[in-house]
Amino acid sequence: MTAATTPSQANPVHVAKTTKKRRVIRFLAAVGRAVFLTTVGKVVAVSTISLAATVAGIAYTAVHADELVMVTNFGKVIDGPLPPGIYFYWPYFNQIRRYPATLQFLLITDKNVIAGKAEVAALFQESIEVQSKDRVPVSIVLETSYHLVKDQHTVHAFVREFGRSSTEYGTAKIEKLIADICRNATREVVANNSLQDLEASPTKISEAIMSAASNSFRDASGQGALAQLGISIHSLGYRMKINPAIQQARMAEATKQQTEVMRKETIAKKADADALELDSKSKLAAARLAEAKANREAFDASEENSPHKLLLSLLQKWDGRLPNAVILGNDAGGLAPELIAEALRRLDPRSTVSVVPAHGSPAASQPRD
Repeated sequence: MTAATTPSQANPVHVAKTTKKRRVIRFLAAVGRAVFLTTVGKVVAVSTISLAATVAGIAYTAVHADELVMVTNFGKVIDGPLPPGIYFYWPYFNQIRRYPATLQFLLITDKNVIAGKAEVAALFQESIEVQSKDRVPVSIVLETSYHLVKDQHTVHAFVREFGRSSTEYGTAKIEKLIADICRNATREVVANNSLQDLEASPTKISEAIMSAASNSFRDASGQGALAQLGISIHSLGYRMKINPAIQQARMAEATKQQTEVMRKETIAKKADADALELDSKSKLAAARLAEAKANREAFDASEENSPHKLLLSLLQKWDGRLPNAVILGNDAGGLAPELIAEALRRLDPRSTVSVVPAHGSPAASQPRD
């Protein structure tokens, strides 16, 4: 038979593992009870509060950071704008007015205002028609964004204007007011700027429209109608379209002007080239005149029996008949000029030969029989 084993005789390792397992199980059980009691406690607490509120005729609402929430009593603000949190109110006497305080986008045409971002090209069919300063009709669609300001100084005016109705209807009134003011500001700004300004400076024109819209109907404090109601325009831009016929006429006029500019540039270049050529000719003429003056001075300073003066004297005594030959003494090839003249006369008795010696006065030989 096998002898019974006492606890003291058991395996020490086995005993340690068993003890550790028991501790883990007890810990998990304690955590489970705590979680259960906490959850049940919260459910019971919320249920109790809800039951008490229902019995007492009290309602509650949650306010988030991206909302503008006011509590009104027969159209008058009694509390707000409310910061984020949970609030209790009497639904039989009080109303909660809730509006989004995040950035809202609008597309504004002449007749409609569309919330959010849409395809702008399709809206030009009902765009804002206005004339520029130079009387060019243009079509404009406005793109703007706005947000509601959480301010105790403007919340009363906001509720008087928009807060007496549902949120949806109040938002529609807000959008209509913004659209009307922006349309009037657009017509005013566009009428004071030319079409070239509208095309070349869209940022400047957009800022002018937004400034005019924000400052319209200012009160004694300098605030515009929108700022008085706690509405702030965050950004404003515009898309512009010109009548196709006018656009074609402008392109034709631009082409004509460009052609005229090119023609004037060609004429100017030709005039510059002519002026340069004339200047060159003038310089050449001046150089030749200076050379002629120098030659004249050299001629006047030369001796009386110099070849140039002898030739001049011969020309002054010329009787008008052209000689057959003129012989200079230095060009006679070593022969006596008189002999050459005599030989020429013998060949043709009618010939006239002039002999100009290198030194001495000119001598003319007459024809012989």
